Amino acid sequence: MSRSARRPQPGLFRPGPRRTEPVPLPKIPKPVRSAVQAVDTGEASVSVYPRGLVILRLDPNSTAYRLLDGAGRKSPEFEQGLRVRVTVGCFDAAYGAGHWEQLSSGSYAYLAPAMKAQIAGRGGGPSPSFDGCWVGGHFGRRWGDARGMGEAVEIAFTDVGRRFFDEQAAARDLAFFLRTPQLKEIRRTLKRGGTAPGAGAIATRFSTRVVALARRDATPPAGSVGVWSDSRQEIVVAERAGDGRRLYVTLRGGRIGPNNVHALAFVF
Repeated sequence: MSRSARRPQPGLFRPGPRRTEPVPLPKIPKPVRSAVQAVDTGEASVSVYPRGLVILRLDPNSTAYRLLDGAGRKSPEFEQGLRVRVTVGCFDAAYGAGHWEQLSSGSYAYLAPAMKAQIAGRGGGPSPSFDGCWVGGHFGRRWGDARGMGEAVEIAFTDVGRRFFDEQAAARDLAFFLRTPQLKEIRRTLKRGGTAPGAGAIATRFSTRVVALARRDATPPAGSVGVWSDSRQEIVVAERAGDGRRLYVTLRGGRIGPNNVHALAFVF
């Protein structure tokens, strides 16, 4: 066979266009994992996903959002041109033998109607499922603060989490009560060797929210702070938490003595 016979005849073979890019593979959608915990209060909702991803949604017209936004605008970060930053935290808690233990972890987020934070895996913190989550901002408190003693947003996933929030608020109230100018003056007197006023005399230095207790182990009415004094060296302040438990702190010679607010609030 001649070479000319082996050549392709014109019009019988036309090479197709040469492809210079790889053929794209079809996109496979990523599996969507469902939230392992979710709570919606109307003003706020929290969804917790595997590995500690937390997504929060806040109503911009809610009291909590306005509080976080208003306080954040007074922060140094905002004055430097940064957005309002808040703290998002979650915790596991346990109660036994009259004491609380909690394991918590937090992360920063910028305030928005929808926020995302990675909680678990930070310094050996808790992992889902959590007992509760919260959002806090740049605002401090004093005793009698109309904003209350809780965080701006508190979401309890379990009964343990709900109880912890209740008792933490009461414990903080006692801690700030001990830092009031009236109590500081009494504590200074005791540290110098003076004697404590009677319970009634202490109560009259405050509003009607402070009541005198007839016994050191008495529980005041809900919403009140109770004060007992031996009129010498010892004072006991107590409060009823939202779950009904009696919380107390003892002052002996003006210094912090026996109490049951450990892991709930810092008293000094």
